[in-house]
Amino acid sequence: MLLVEKTPTTAGNVPLKGLVSTTTERRVAEFFLPKSGAGLSNPKVKVIMKIKASSGVYIDDLSEYGVNIVQKYPDEIQQFEVLLNEGYFKQIGQPKFLKREDKIDWFEVELEELGVPLRVIN
Repeated sequence: MLLVEKTPTTAGNVPLKGLVSTTTERRVAEFFLPKSGAGLSNPKVKVIMKIKASSGVYIDDLSEYGVNIVQKYPDEIQQFEVLLNEGYFKQIGQPKFLKREDKIDWFEVELEELGVPLRVIN
């Protein structure tokens, strides 16, 4: 379990907004990475975020794209989806270069969920 200070600082941490859709399977992230930024005219890099999460909800059994997808769409892959709340994440170490494909560098960045919300809703 991740312990968080009572008054944590957000300086230097990475804010991820909205629900953060993640997967428990690296192959799923690698399947989607070539599709990310497909609409951009000149993408610079591709990034896999490897997140050490302290919370999250496994929704694969509820999701249309979970265990049920292969029954409806045999050519699709099961996504093993976990949703995380938006918040601040701490980067651990430096980005790791993975490969260069189609003139685009791929990196992996390790993050740790801090449990610090981006905004307080009263």
